[in-house]
Amino acid sequence: MRSLNVAFLGLLLAACSRAGGASSSDGGGATSAAPSPAAAVAPGGAIRACSLVTAAEATTALGATATNDDAKATGASSRCAYDSSAGGLIVFLTDPGKAAYDKGHAGAAAKGAGAFSELSGIGEGAFATYGGPVTSVMFHKGAYAVTIILTLQGTAKPSLEKATALAKAASSRI
Repeated sequence: MRSLNVAFLGLLLAACSRAGGASSSDGGGATSAAPSPAAAVAPGGAIRACSLVTAAEATTALGATATNDDAKATGASSRCAYDSSAGGLIVFLTDPGKAAYDKGHAGAAAKGAGAFSELSGIGEGAFATYGGPVTSVMFHKGAYAVTIILTLQGTAKPSLEKATALAKAASSRI
């Protein structure tokens, strides 16, 4: 299972880095309130990963106070990470994202039904993958693909409901 998680994470990182360009800071912070629609958009119109999932939402999903420990943007892609004593949460945003979503979907679906499921009601298409202490949801909406990776220590499989709730909240902000 660990190799499945590592392979999937590698696929996601590769997809996000392909959309890269100039580097810039993404901002965001652990104490921010739920973003307004304008707060999700950086200068120049780019959506920022740290605005798609708030620290309060990360805290709820992780079951312990979450702090934003990393926020990076590269071109039109960005990444945001939250840490807590219970685990971690990473949000990847890719633009253009449909190609990244299609590649991620094909790779995850090929792994088999035990570690993959289609989801409805999130963006224009979504799926989840599971393995060990990691559950991830990837969706696409408009020009963007978003991947949410939830890791909870001491669990065989983090709650799909928690990961799905985070994805629905993120999708509503695009």
